[in-house]
Amino acid sequence: MEKIKGKKAYYLRLSKIVRLLIVLSLLFQNRQSRAQDSTHPELNGLINSIKTFNETRAIERLYLHLDKPEYLSEDTIWFKAYLFNAILLKNSSKSSLMYIEIATDSNRVVNRIMIPLISGISWGNIVLGKKEFPEGLYTLRAYTSWMKNFDEKQMFVQHFRISSPQQQSWLINSNFNLSKQSGKDQLNLSMQFSDMNGAPMGLRPIQFRLTDGKRSIIKTVKESSLYGKQELNIELPEKLQNSKLSLIAKNQGKGEISKEMLIPIIIQRPEHTDLQFMPEGGHLVSGHLTNIAFKAIAEDGKGTDISGIIVNSKHKEITSFSSAFRGMGRFRFIPLHGESYSARIKLPDGQTKDYPLPSTKNTGTTLKVINRRESDSLEVLILSSPDSPFNQKQFYLTGQTNGIPYYGAVFLLKAGMNRILIDKNLFPTGVCRISLLNDMYYPVNGRLVFIDHQDNLKIQISTDKAFYTPRDSLSLSLLVHDSNGRPVQGNFSLSVTDDNRVKRDIIKENNILSKLLLDSDLKGTIESPGYYFFSDQKEKAWLDLDNLLLTQGWTGFNWPEVLNQQIPLIHPAENEFQINGTISNIFNKPISNSEVILFSKKPFLLMDTLSNKEGRFTFRDVPLTDTAVYVIQSRNKKGKSFNIGIGVDEFIPPVFEPSKEPYIPWYISNDTLAFKSNVNSMKEQARWTELLGKNMLEEIVVTATKFIKESRNRNGAGNADYILNEEDMQKAKKKTLYELLGERYPGFRTGVGMAVKDANSDTTRYILMNSIVNLIIDGVNIKTIGASEEMYMDYLTAEDITGIEILKTPEYAFAYDRRIVEKIRGCRACPPPPIFLEVTTRSGNGAFLKKTPGVYLYKPIPFSFPAEFYRPKYPLNKLEGLPDLRSTIHWEPNIITDKEGKASVSFYSSDLPGQYSIIVEGTDMNGSIGFLRRTIEIKK
Repeated sequence: MEKIKGKKAYYLRLSKIVRLLIVLSLLFQNRQSRAQDSTHPELNGLINSIKTFNETRAIERLYLHLDKPEYLSEDTIWFKAYLFNAILLKNSSKSSLMYIEIATDSNRVVNRIMIPLISGISWGNIVLGKKEFPEGLYTLRAYTSWMKNFDEKQMFVQHFRISSPQQQSWLINSNFNLSKQSGKDQLNLSMQFSDMNGAPMGLRPIQFRLTDGKRSIIKTVKESSLYGKQELNIELPEKLQNSKLSLIAKNQGKGEISKEMLIPIIIQRPEHTDLQFMPEGGHLVSGHLTNIAFKAIAEDGKGTDISGIIVNSKHKEITSFSSAFRGMGRFRFIPLHGESYSARIKLPDGQTKDYPLPSTKNTGTTLKVINRRESDSLEVLILSSPDSPFNQKQFYLTGQTNGIPYYGAVFLLKAGMNRILIDKNLFPTGVCRISLLNDMYYPVNGRLVFIDHQDNLKIQISTDKAFYTPRDSLSLSLLVHDSNGRPVQGNFSLSVTDDNRVKRDIIKENNILSKLLLDSDLKGTIESPGYYFFSDQKEKAWLDLDNLLLTQGWTGFNWPEVLNQQIPLIHPAENEFQINGTISNIFNKPISNSEVILFSKKPFLLMDTLSNKEGRFTFRDVPLTDTAVYVIQSRNKKGKSFNIGIGVDEFIPPVFEPSKEPYIPWYISNDTLAFKSNVNSMKEQARWTELLGKNMLEEIVVTATKFIKESRNRNGAGNADYILNEEDMQKAKKKTLYELLGERYPGFRTGVGMAVKDANSDTTRYILMNSIVNLIIDGVNIKTIGASEEMYMDYLTAEDITGIEILKTPEYAFAYDRRIVEKIRGCRACPPPPIFLEVTTRSGNGAFLKKTPGVYLYKPIPFSFPAEFYRPKYPLNKLEGLPDLRSTIHWEPNIITDKEGKASVSFYSSDLPGQYSIIVEGTDMNGSIGFLRRTIEIKK
């Protein structure tokens, strides 16, 4: 039989997929369609195929409720995790482990932890230590192993800022604009510097450095005026990384704290606005009245307001357009055969700029969906050209939500208008994809609509008092019903934050509704996601939501390439923590029936197993711990470890795109909400500190003598100027020797422009504490065996090493070089004498063999277990003691409502009067989710 290739083979595969979808959709239409013959063999085969397809590729969706949107240094992130099956939004039991990682704005991961899940639920906390998390913008990502099989969009992503305000901090009020000078862009900056109380920081020498993230454009020192003002006029080069443009200011006044202050420069040049057009249904067709959605994106990647006119090739105005929300809007017109169209906008300098509209097809079909907010039906209008070759042929219309088809119809396409009504009750709440397919099962048109049955959980909170006072006892009662008024048993989380310290904005912030019902189905970032759910302008928000779906959910429906892609499911779902690996011989061949031992000191653990015929081994039921280090050993049948190799399946993190979110530091006054919040917080802290006479104690570091077991230090183990022991190696995890030294000793260096050549060798050397390094591994000087130090620096990892001793002073270096004293005395102009690094490895012969035969040191990602949120208890009307300035007043991650839908929470208020924001989110674990925000007053 001749093999079918190319497009014909693709269409055969596609037709089978479409038949499966339509059959499944008919099965979901229990309310409208007649019963199907379940005994039909072909139908059973199709149903089984679909069932297998959905079971093997069911996507998970993860949502994290965080206690607040931004944090201070030394603060703690409190989180609640909800893992759902994406199809029905029921709690997923597929995965029992999830991962959370936090990355800097340069996409460097600074923290990664593993979290156990029970029936899709977990909670915990992450301490934001000042050393690990300095001031800046961070991105928190959460995912399961199974989610790594799919698009990054399916994972949970949340940006947040960490601030470190101090009493000596400066505040900056900055303004800037662009002008043209001799045809070049000139940046005009105006700044005013003040202290925390608003007093001008005048007559201070300030160093300014303008950078685009890759290079410094200018560097200058200028003195601020008497009123703390300073102006700069800078000519910008043509090729510039606008998204990373920033000015770094540094106070150079004597006797004052010198700290770099970053002033982001967000340039918005109207002529560089990106304007995109998306016809409803996918295409423009000659003679068809068509809605065209558009989105204008500024240079900072955010939507921007825009207006203009549509002109034809003869520059005749056809219609006008204007954005409605976040740069999005729509207009409609009838394109004509053989004509081309452009959008024309007027720039501030009086010039105009044209953007081409998509080309017009001579014939075809267009799709329009009318989705009124209060209507119970979708009105689908399909317009077919009179000369379309598909007229009088069978077409298919499908509707899918979360990948499951809930609607399918077969109809005969006629020339002109075809009108079909679809009952919204067939679909669950969420984004629905309407698709039109021709008689060859090829998708020709489609668009997204939002179905809203108003069936989210209804959460109510009542208080035991009309208002409260500082350090008062608060009692909250929760009541949860479904959309029919029935009580709901469910799992919820609650955060209470002080509006003096944390500004909540439910319009701009993400929430469980926007993340699960909207965000996962759209491209890009949704600006102000809460607007579409909580705006007081219901009708306008509904129309703006439709524009969002037409733009960020738009596709040109060139589907053959999309549907023909096969996503390999290479990451299995993890239903427990396991340690898996392979035993092999020197030829990398698997060894069967080899004894494998797993050992850990803390916690104490001893397990054993045998490798199978493929050399694979598995340890199950391994206790969860936060800092475990496991030693895995293997022996052959003769009990020998020679020529035994152990490989462990290490965690492979996904590679994410760097964040494009701009960083606005807290001290920049144009970010008014966070600015006032942080300034008021610091002023209040300073007031209490002065009132109580409290002073911050400097950190006291107590050190003890470190001892390196099996060290071949010629002075004796532990006799060195600096020592890194096994505990330091465990903290370094998988860092190479080069990375480890560079992290612990900033002066350690090598590379282009920094490497130093030994006078007697052409080999590149390393510098530590301004001295050339001599590398000694297990007592063997690497130079004496003719090996390259560079190879060992990148070859050895912290897992291979038990300790590092640094010998610099003559007292210790003399044991390695008897002429060290002569070198010091003999020549004042000579470079400093060499420094010796004695490295002790686990194998004991690390200069010749990297790893101990038959031994593997395995350090998994640390597990994180939840700490208990601190809740003070105050005696009645007592205000003595340290000030209570909590920003997160209360965090309750595991609220379970009873059969009557009720639960209660109690806590104490802090010292500051004002308003508290309460956020409650959660699920009934059976497909319904809910969100509530309300406020309570704390009076003096």
